[in-house]
This record gives sequence, C-alpha cells and structure tokens, in this order.
Amino acid sequence: MRYIIFSRVSTGIQTTENQIRECREYVNKHKKENDEILEFDEEAKSTRLEMKDRPILQAMLNAIKKGDVLVIYKLSRLARGHELAMIYHQLMKKALSQLETGLLGQALVKFNELVSQNPATCFTIPAK
Repeated sequence: MRYIIFSRVSTGIQTTENQIRECREYVNKHKKENDEILEFDEEAKSTRLEMKDRPILQAMLNAIKKGDVLVIYKLSRLARGHELAMIYHQLMKKALSQLETGLLGQALVKFNELVSQNPATCFTIPAK
C-alpha cells in the first residue's frame, strides 16, 4: 500500500511542518513494513488558484492510484468549494472501477466523515 501525504499553506509566512508531522504520525501508526510513503508539500498556494495553477496538487493527483490512501491534515488543505468537489470527483474516478463492490457507498461515507471530523486529525480518502 502507498500512503500519499498532501500538505498546503496559502502564504509564505506559514509552514506545513505541523501538518506533515501530524500526517506522518498517522501513517506510522497504520502502515505496514513494506508500505511506501509519498509526500506532496504545496507551500504558499491559495486554494483560490485554479487547479491548473497548482503544480504540486496536479502532481499528487497524477501520482495517486487505486489502492493508495490520501492523508491530509484538514480537508481545506486540499481545496475549498467547487475545487474540492472537482478533486473528489477525480479521486473517485481513479478509485472506482467496479461499482458492484460497494466502494462508492464506502467512499461517500468516508467523505462525509472527513467533513465532520476534528481538524486536528489526519483524514484519509481511500483510493480503493
């Protein structure tokens, strides 16, 4: 399994250090010996930018594949508003190859959990 850590801050005076630390702690509690960890750190990028103007986000979306787990500190680190819906749609297109497995329902339940969780917790979006 691969864990994909994505972090983002919107200004140059902020740092992603705490986000990365929290996400690494989460991954270290759940990963197995041969699991891989990839990190995508998007510094000083506003979610107001179009997705095409966020190369780190694009790299993460291109890298993630079925079976990966996306770990983020807070849902707003990924995107906000309609951009979040577009990213979620891209992730689900990669994750769902067979609807009869019930993965769509599981993914939607997990997404709803993300929105309601404590922001100090790492969130995961299963990509399988």
